[in-house]
Amino acid sequence: MRLIRSTNEHLVELVSWLSADNDLFIKQQDKYEYPVTAETFLSDVNFSELISYSLLDDQDDFIGFGQVYRRVGRCQLARLVVKPELREKGCGKFLLNAMAKKGCEDLGVDAFSVLVYAKNMHAVKTYKEMDFVLTEYPGGMPFKNGLYMVKSKPRS
Repeated sequence: MRLIRSTNEHLVELVSWLSADNDLFIKQQDKYEYPVTAETFLSDVNFSELISYSLLDDQDDFIGFGQVYRRVGRCQLARLVVKPELREKGCGKFLLNAMAKKGCEDLGVDAFSVLVYAKNMHAVKTYKEMDFVLTEYPGGMPFKNGLYMVKSKPRS
């Protein structure tokens, strides 16, 4: 697997993975328009302004997406999504690790963070397994029912 910068074509495919009925990504974020289209999604995720990465498998098929930006002096990992049929198979952890490494390099920082909804128990469990530490968000949580988790970049 490898991480590359996302293309508009990847976002078009990503939209086909999302469903308001069963995807926490959409259900918990009232700022996204529904039904989701590639055009509204590009705008909703600030695609032209944020660094967006795509995860490709060994056959160069698009299987994951995420974004990074600087927040509170850290590389903020955001909007991590794995192709539904590949969830629970390690792709999310690979995506997260690759994004953290590349994002820290691109942003010139040595720590990273995630904001996650408390109800997203699978994500919270995954972050804890990966040694993220629950921390109080400086200045107050920017959204209701959120958790702020941080981790330092491993020394190479």
